[in-house]
Amino acid sequence: MDVLDCIRIAKILCSYGSGMDGFSGLVEDFGKMLQDNVDHFDINSFRNDCYGD
Repeated sequence: MDVLDCIRIAKILCSYGSGMDGFSGLVEDFGKMLQDNVDHFDINSFRNDCYGD
């Protein structure tokens, strides 16, 4: 699995997972992992995509 797969999985989780127990923690953990491993990854836009802000 590469980084793009991780981003796709994260976006799927975001679209289906909101309201789940622990959802925000999952978003933060995934976002942190991606930020550490992806050049130019914008965690704020990732959060906005996930939370629909």
